Amino acid sequence: SEYMAARSQGNGPLDDAPIDEEELRAAVEASGLSPTRCSALAAPLFAELSLSPHLGSVSDVFQVLVVLIEDGLLGRAEAVDLSKRVHRLLSANRERRDGCGRRRPAGGTTATQGTACSPAVQPSALERLAWAREHKSDADRFERDYAHQLTTGSRLVGLRLQQRPFSALGFASTVWDSSVVLSKAIERWAARGSAGLAGKAVVELGAGCGLVGLTAAALGAHVTLTDLPENVPLLAANVSANRDAVAPPGKPPQTLQARSLDWTAPLPTDLAASADLIVGTDLFYHGCPVEDLASTLASLARPDAEAWLAVGRNRGGLDAFLAASLGWSSRLADRATELDPLYQLEDVDVLVLRRAGAGLAAQRPRRLIFALCGQSNMAGRGSLLEAGVAAPPPDARISAFSQEGGEEERWRVAADPLHADKPDKAGAGPGLSFARELLRRGFAQEVGLVPCACGGSEMARWEEGGDLFEAAVKRVAASLGEGDTLAGLLWHQGESDCGDASLARSHAARCARALGRLRERLGSPTLPVVLGELGYFLDQRDGRFAHAATVNAGTVAAPERLPAAACVSAHGLEHKGDRLHFSTAAQHELGRRYALAYLRLVRPKSEAGEITAEAPFAFPTHARGAEAAVAQAIID
Repeated sequence: SEYMAARSQGNGPLDDAPIDEEELRAAVEASGLSPTRCSALAAPLFAELSLSPHLGSVSDVFQVLVVLIEDGLLGRAEAVDLSKRVHRLLSANRERRDGCGRRRPAGGTTATQGTACSPAVQPSALERLAWAREHKSDADRFERDYAHQLTTGSRLVGLRLQQRPFSALGFASTVWDSSVVLSKAIERWAARGSAGLAGKAVVELGAGCGLVGLTAAALGAHVTLTDLPENVPLLAANVSANRDAVAPPGKPPQTLQARSLDWTAPLPTDLAASADLIVGTDLFYHGCPVEDLASTLASLARPDAEAWLAVGRNRGGLDAFLAASLGWSSRLADRATELDPLYQLEDVDVLVLRRAGAGLAAQRPRRLIFALCGQSNMAGRGSLLEAGVAAPPPDARISAFSQEGGEEERWRVAADPLHADKPDKAGAGPGLSFARELLRRGFAQEVGLVPCACGGSEMARWEEGGDLFEAAVKRVAASLGEGDTLAGLLWHQGESDCGDASLARSHAARCARALGRLRERLGSPTLPVVLGELGYFLDQRDGRFAHAATVNAGTVAAPERLPAAACVSAHGLEHKGDRLHFSTAAQHELGRRYALAYLRLVRPKSEAGEITAEAPFAFPTHARGAEAAVAQAIID
């Protein structure tokens, strides 16, 4: 009751008072209980608190006392007596501690709160808990301003941040422990690095109260702090209140702004490829839109960018985020060398991401070129007005080599329909979503698509000497300019072979031969090729598609005959109503699967990580080449 009364009054002098095992044992033994009873009581106390040999706070102790009463291990009278003794003990001990939570030596001095303790002595868990905010009073965590100090060069910078109680409007209400850990890590990194953060562009995601971004600003960076619209007023107020404090003396003020950013919405064009360093804390909460977060991260980053993300107890979406972040290498910051010795906690990690191949950024091709080959489902027949499917906005980083209005073929900003093989039927295909996924994953700076597909085309037209084969070779050669690299070929073909048993049986061999020769003529015998299955919706009772299972078996087996090739599944993809062509939504998903399979082909597993998808994007390995299994899959 004494503890709760103090806390309810808003001063909570004991809420953050640290306690160690020695002190707690002394309090238990002084309670008048027998030695046997003391021993029996101490064990569950320490087990519940996870204190031995670590430390907790007095608020933990009182919460555990309640648990012990409920479990019948401690009588109410004993609990009251013990709580009073702990209360008095902690009140006395607090007066004998310095600013880092250490017992003051006789005649010693007090460390300044918010500054690092002597690096000569490794901070203890007690010293770390002295600054940790999780056990502070509600008044400290949500109502009072939070004061923070950092050192940049010879200058001491003081920040003061408003905090607000939780509300239905947002959760940017308090400075979390993970924010303090990351801020101090960045301060340490900037002090030890050769260039530091001066002049770098930093973007903070989910900035909340803005501690990390303001720390970066104080260290000389140009900073954009972002959060959801409902959280921006508090963030903007903190930016305004601390603008003068972080401004470098005697130098022009750096960029410092707070703005709204929704990861699920398109990234504002002025933020694209704008960040040298991306920071954030506790972003991986349960239900976090990790795919959108990964996309935002990739779109924000410059080619040589890094991201430092603090991860506290909210890490429910972390694994999914790492699986989605294929454009980055990842590691945990080293606690001994990269985190501040004092400002770190056991349940807070700092994830360091680096653009894969960032050191080779200057050698990257400006634009990756992909040829789109096959028949109508590659050319695209999805309706441009399909209900519930919004057309993505044009992206200047995605271009198509096409012809318009009688002009010569040239590069234009890509938009569906990409192909003009049959203008009255042309629609959405997989090409654009393929390109968007590569950009979202941070794999490419720009993507160029060369439309070569033609609806209803037989395989013979794609064999060497055929008109479509020769046209594709010519068009791809014409498309390549300075800084361009031919990076792959997307293939979707086979419906025209489904009505003839002989053509269906020979489809795999003819497909592999045609693609092999096409790669050689394009000057790249090992050019990555991704093939796509025919739609499972083809009606095999219709004579035109009687042998669809055989053709699909050949498509799935084709990579066994071709180096650097893969096949993606059509599992779960719907038709547009004609049981022949994929719908627009299905085309978008098919393009995404092409991209995932392509990344698996061209990246080592250690760099790409494990790729996950909501539905299979590659046919199960055990079914490759097994016609019966493929036929059953299509029937299913």
